[in-house]
Amino acid sequence: MKRRYNSFGTFMKNLFGEAIYKVNVDAGFTCPNRDGTLGTTGCIYCNNDSFRPVSCKPTLTITEQIKKGIEHITKRYKVNKFLVYFQPYTNTYAPVKELERLYLEALSIPSVIGLAIGTRPDTVDEEKIKMLQSLAEKYFILIEYGMQSIYDKSLEFINRGHNYQAFLEAIEKTR
Repeated sequence: MKRRYNSFGTFMKNLFGEAIYKVNVDAGFTCPNRDGTLGTTGCIYCNNDSFRPVSCKPTLTITEQIKKGIEHITKRYKVNKFLVYFQPYTNTYAPVKELERLYLEALSIPSVIGLAIGTRPDTVDEEKIKMLQSLAEKYFILIEYGMQSIYDKSLEFINRGHNYQAFLEAIEKTR
């Protein structure tokens, strides 16, 4: 039976000619909704430990986390290429030079073909977009803005610390 949707895995396989797996890393970022900038409690569902793989610990370097993640994945699956997934918290919530250093460290591993960057729409500015565009000239770069709702009342209820307009503006900047 033919699928009615194009899954991310299928999209990546069609794009790269083989399966691509994500390797999660924790770069030790926080979030403006946790560090006191916008709030201290985070979103109502924020518990990054609940979905963080064992190999993904900010006490390890990015390179160490990637190597452990690749080792774990390749024991189970026959794959050769990976996206490094900067997932926990807000992975554009740092100065652009620090972000670039971390992203380039991840991209320096030969089997890494790109990055998936989980973030919030209110922590991406023109300087960060320009740096990501530069990386995208050579690598696959995916920005995951984590839109939780288009309804401001819902966003307020879940304590996101931004509104739907912030999401729309981030998408527009990213195009």
